[in-house]
Amino acid sequence: MSFILALAISSLLTGPASMDQGQVTVGSSSSTFSWQCPELEEYSHLPRGLTGFTAPGCGCQGDVLLPRRTLVLAIPPGSEPRLRVTPHGVERLGPLIPASVAVSDEGIDIYSATDITSDNWGRIVETGVFRRAGYAVLELDPVITSDGGLLRAQRLDVTLE
Repeated sequence: MSFILALAISSLLTGPASMDQGQVTVGSSSSTFSWQCPELEEYSHLPRGLTGFTAPGCGCQGDVLLPRRTLVLAIPPGSEPRLRVTPHGVERLGPLIPASVAVSDEGIDIYSATDITSDNWGRIVETGVFRRAGYAVLELDPVITSDGGLLRAQRLDVTLE
């Protein structure tokens, strides 16, 4: 099972050529890996006063224009995993106001300030079993809110127990 888990983690951490490979360690009771967060790219078309970022290999935090990486990892069926995420190289991006986007009935993008952003570097959003194999869906956020501003991590160390 450890070999399959390592293979699943390795294949999920492989992204576009611009992303660094994660370093995976698989033990009998936990799996750990380091994710080198990709460089941020700022959205240039937002209204004045709003900010948003994207990053290679990441989607968005829902309607909020901040990057999020979603991973599906193998776990023993029926287990209740716990997640621990440790950020490294944390820097403050300033007192920026994150933007969210919605689409009007006419198909026009509407940008607005939002306070509905993540203040957590990572979370387990779902666990389940597919064809007798257990899985956990993780979301990792390289940018979070803190004290009215945004923080960015250069690397996230992730442990799934």
